[in-house]
Amino acid sequence: MLPGHLKSLFKTKAPLYREPVDYPLEKRCTKQISGVSEYLAAFREAQSAEQPPVTKTRLQEKKEALLAKQQENKAKLADSAANWNPKVDPLVKGDPFSTLFVGRLRYTIDETDLDREFAKYGPIERVRVVRDHKDQSRGYAFVVFQQESDVQRAKREAMGVLLKGRRIITDFERGRTQSSWKPRRLGGGRGGRDYAKQMLEESRRKQRPPPREPRRKDPRSRDYPPRDYSRDHPRDHPRDHPRDYPPRNQLSREPLRDQRRDPRDFRERRGPIRTEQGRVLRKY
Repeated sequence: MLPGHLKSLFKTKAPLYREPVDYPLEKRCTKQISGVSEYLAAFREAQSAEQPPVTKTRLQEKKEALLAKQQENKAKLADSAANWNPKVDPLVKGDPFSTLFVGRLRYTIDETDLDREFAKYGPIERVRVVRDHKDQSRGYAFVVFQQESDVQRAKREAMGVLLKGRRIITDFERGRTQSSWKPRRLGGGRGGRDYAKQMLEESRRKQRPPPREPRRKDPRSRDYPPRDYSRDHPRDHPRDHPRDYPPRNQLSREPLRDQRRDPRDFRERRGPIRTEQGRVLRKY
């Protein structure tokens, strides 16, 4: 049997009171929930009605505008390629086999600059810088020589020449000499940038000075016998003066120290070393 004070520890207590989280069933006033079958008719009516227009996102509108622009540019390119005929162009004059094409020009270069640059290759008949409808240069021109041999020489020697800080490219006129030729702006050309880079690199290689011969590491011939650094070989001549030095304990280093000391020593000009608090740490 346990004593009374211990029995009180194991005695059951009354349950804790918890407030109800909801109304009791008899006091509830909620509506009765039914199924979705009664709304099927409303769903059918909504499907039969006209649907609202679908709004497009910004990315979709941008993509559609880009596709429309590409189709428009393709149509313009096809129209320009069909109507392009340099043989009936009134601005194109001169013998096609005596005409030199010059590309990659600065937009500030005019006919006078080209005449001055290409006059050294032979007599020039006509120079034309191609311009747009705003009378601005398009970056290429045609130079008509009087002789066909001058065109070949100019194409070979003027390729990659610096003209006002920019390297130019030269080629024969192909619009009137080749029936299947089309300019680059109409989808033709001769391979794009790689073709021009290869031609420029070849011209630069021709203009470079020849490489110098490699320098010899030892330009002078030195046929000296090997030097002997060992101390075992006998001396060729005896010493002319004896070594009469005083013992080491009698040598005084004070005179040497005084001679080495410079009167303008930097330590004499410097002040004492102080800490942040102003205390002197060392004096010279």
